[in-house]
Amino acid sequence: MQENKFFRSKGPYLLEDLFGNIFKKKKLKILDIKTLDRAKKTDITFFDSLNYKDLAKETKAGCCITTEKLKVYLPDSCIKI
Repeated sequence: MQENKFFRSKGPYLLEDLFGNIFKKKKLKILDIKTLDRAKKTDITFFDSLNYKDLAKETKAGCCITTEKLKVYLPDSCIKI
């Protein structure tokens, strides 16, 4: 997969800066947006299709934007948004 050429990171961002007081207690810094398979602890990713459940189970992302139905496939270490 190619590197993202359209997004230049201007972070780090705190989750509370991005999503408000919902994440006030979690001081996770977000540095980049990555795919499920490339995301690390300081990255945010997204999971919107059951086709990617195997990648979701193994992701190392700090947080993930997903749906109520799909959040069960993400690891406990990943904050579900």
